[in-house]
Amino acid sequence: MSLTRENFKRGTAAQWVNKVQVVLKRDPSAVSGYRILTSYPTQ
Repeated sequence: MSLTRENFKRGTAAQWVNKVQVVLKRDPSAVSGYRILTSYPTQ
């Protein structure tokens, strides 16, 4: 599911998406060595 800024502003519900882009950031304190910085739907 994705809640875009526009959905939030309008008060509309989150929408189902099929693909997302996930941006990872190296984090030595995390078990995997990375953490999620952000994610967003893609087409």
